[in-house]
Amino acid sequence: MKVLMACAGGMSSSFVADALKTEASNRGITDFEIIAVGDARIKEELGKNYWQIVILAPQVRFQSDRIKQLCDPLGIPVYNIENTSYTPMGAPKILDGIIEALNHA
Repeated sequence: MKVLMACAGGMSSSFVADALKTEASNRGITDFEIIAVGDARIKEELGKNYWQIVILAPQVRFQSDRIKQLCDPLGIPVYNIENTSYTPMGAPKILDGIIEALNHA
């Protein structure tokens, strides 16, 4: 599972990404990869034809339509992280959302 997280480039995204790695490992998901990049780098990262899903931190959710326009032609789903889940403790709920979005893609 290859996850690209779009954020505002702050420190919180790395904490959430690390918690997601741990949660995936705890569930036996061994192929889980995630990086967090500022929303300005999304287009560049999508050009690598590597990502299976893009998840959006709450602070960049306002860019959802623009990012979906980039992802839709590539068949990459976009998942918006809810404000209340955007903490390391919210990793189980975020991972559930990622899995659900990938299953419905």
